[in-house]
Amino acid sequence: MEKLDIILLDTVARLEFEPMVAEHSLKYYQIIATEAEPRYRLTFKVEAPFLSAKEVMVPVEYPIIDGQRVLRQENFWINPRPDGAEVICQRNNTNLVDWVLRHWVAMFLLPPNGALFHSASAMNRTNGGGYLFVGRTEAGKTTLANNIFSSPSWKLFCDELNAAVLGDNGWRLMGTPFWGDFGLTRVENPVAPLRGICVLAKGKQLSKTLLSPAELTRHLLQTIVNYGGNDWYAPIALAYCQSLAQAIPGYRLVAPTDTDPEELAALLT
Repeated sequence: MEKLDIILLDTVARLEFEPMVAEHSLKYYQIIATEAEPRYRLTFKVEAPFLSAKEVMVPVEYPIIDGQRVLRQENFWINPRPDGAEVICQRNNTNLVDWVLRHWVAMFLLPPNGALFHSASAMNRTNGGGYLFVGRTEAGKTTLANNIFSSPSWKLFCDELNAAVLGDNGWRLMGTPFWGDFGLTRVENPVAPLRGICVLAKGKQLSKTLLSPAELTRHLLQTIVNYGGNDWYAPIALAYCQSLAQAIPGYRLVAPTDTDPEELAALLT
């Protein structure tokens, strides 16, 4: 098997591929390759399909098998192991590994441990705090990320999917290798203490308005990553978002396209 160790969240994961899966992924992930010791191992195996038509009820399911929650999707299965997961691929696809990794990270971070959000994220270099910028499609995440990407006041973590994780030292913001318009970019140590959550809104003048925990919870639920729409996920996602909204201040942020990055940094300090 081909092997590649990559930076994933705040750790290192080893990807192991059969030759028919490896070629595209080895090239794609080379930018975030590392020589650090891997903590997790994800093994990709290509096998004949074994999902019958009757078994495929929904695109994604997370049944509990042998005491563990596994993932069943029409094109692949994810069987978790203590050191990572075994992935059974139904067919080869150039985007398969990226798609599987998004599912595995979301599964690995199931609340109350953490969750992924449709968002942009960055660290404010002035105070070292991480800020999560959430919003639906066309809310302005890419525009904001574009604006702060090259600014000395900010360190951009990721422009599409980011994680909020609760640990022993409180809430942390983590960038992911799941980028959008910018394409996969290597960011050294994309982790920071989470200092604020900004709900993006349209407007002509830079401003921030404090949100109540209830208002912030509603916006978080609208942007949390949920593969499959499973009924069991709703209550744990609600409890997780409520806990996050109680602990971290949330703001309605209006940041026009001509916003000065340094002014934005000062506003969020």
